[in-house]
Amino acid sequence: MARSSIVVLSGAGICPGGGIMAAHAGDSLWERQLLEEVTVPMAYRQDPLRIQGFYNARRRRLADLEPSAAHVALARLETAWPGDFLLVTTNVDDLHERAGSRAPIHLFGELLKARCTECHHVHPWAEDLDFSSCCPSCATLGQLRPNIVWYGEPPLEMQRVHATLAQCTCFLALGTPGYLHPAAGFREDVPPSARTLVLGAEPAEESDGFREHRVGPADSEVTDLVAELLAEQES
Repeated sequence: MARSSIVVLSGAGICPGGGIMAAHAGDSLWERQLLEEVTVPMAYRQDPLRIQGFYNARRRRLADLEPSAAHVALARLETAWPGDFLLVTTNVDDLHERAGSRAPIHLFGELLKARCTECHHVHPWAEDLDFSSCCPSCATLGQLRPNIVWYGEPPLEMQRVHATLAQCTCFLALGTPGYLHPAAGFREDVPPSARTLVLGAEPAEESDGFREHRVGPADSEVTDLVAELLAEQES
């Protein structure tokens, strides 16, 4: 029998409060205004300290968040699944890792990493970034930016993701709309015989090409789905 292979794409819908990049009740006016600017490279070039300030605030907030039950369930699936497993996420937080996921692919980068625009090295970074921040590789000051993929920049590790999707037997899009990219594009990569399932908090577009649609709270739905997948594998 062919080896079962699961690819999971997770989005902001599995995160507390809709993800670290979403607007929250405690946000100041300037943070809410910046939500439309922080992923535009031109805004960073024009006013880097302002954009850095937004990400610094998000980085500090991330330290107070805990993985959800959905994060924990996906880490359990990865550990218990007897076949191949790849977790891909559009989220820039580290909640998957803290829940126990081994090496998720962060398509849009990671908030807790910084990239030097001078030498292009990427480093773990949990502190604030500003003009006094020094690159550990080249010792240049003020050239570290969040390791976040902004508009016009290519998502990370796409070649590996496409290659794995082309061989998978099951593709799950969890907490992200199936009719939008990257889920929509990824679905086109999977073999015709593969199982495809999308899960969201709101009713899905039935024309999105996914064979299965589930609606409901991510914590309970992902936990139940993981239990079903593991039970089916054991039967």
